[in-house]
Amino acid sequence: MEAINEYAIQIMKKKRFERGWSQQELADYL
Repeated sequence: MEAINEYAIQIMKKKRFERGWSQQELADYL
């Protein structure tokens, strides 16, 4: 579970770097 979480965090950081957070993404991950 921890590893999956880390992987998801890395993807979200990459997405954020590319175009910023969307409200839907924030809702999904908080």
